[in-house]
Amino acid sequence: MAMASQGTALPAHVGPDAAREIFADLDRQPAAYLDRFECWYVSRTPAPGYESMLLAVPLWRLHRHDAARVARLAARVVLRYEELSRTPPDPAVDPHFASRVRDRVAAMSFLRDGLDVPAGPRWRPVTGFASCLTTSPDGVLAAIRVTRDCSCGETLSCTASAGAGGALVLSVAYDPDAPAICTDCYPTSTSCTLPAGLPASALPAPCRP
Repeated sequence: MAMASQGTALPAHVGPDAAREIFADLDRQPAAYLDRFECWYVSRTPAPGYESMLLAVPLWRLHRHDAARVARLAARVVLRYEELSRTPPDPAVDPHFASRVRDRVAAMSFLRDGLDVPAGPRWRPVTGFASCLTTSPDGVLAAIRVTRDCSCGETLSCTASAGAGGALVLSVAYDPDAPAICTDCYPTSTSCTLPAGLPASALPAPCRP
């Protein structure tokens, strides 16, 4: 709950020693914390101020322990944000509500859509995609987010590497055996870690929520 409320500012609020113990306890018993996260922030009806909480920060910490479950929880949280956006408060009372929701959806989508997803042997290359520069929910890890404009929800994979002259090379593929879940196409995304040493001129523009 402290991480969800304070996000990356947690050490400044509780002190570095207490923060280290919180982080260590999450790493000692990740399944218990994922259970509690689901109970408090996914299964229950969102309480007022839900969109102000930094829920992606503790999930990112737990991602290293169970990436698949974190992705499923993140997908459900995105649905919660979408529910909230259907009944926004009066802009005169809370003019920044919509921008907060967009920011939270962007952070949760990073977790939902996967990071450095490995491509299988039957996966097919994607040639038409857009890319932008993003970061992990804690703002530490730089990554490239790629979006395939027309998809039926097939899993995407992305690999970023440095090419000749320091150019950014992106290899994007999709799983043709993934079950289609639509009758019309829609955008899907994933992210891959940015390789070190690339010049700023080789990077795409920052992502916009």
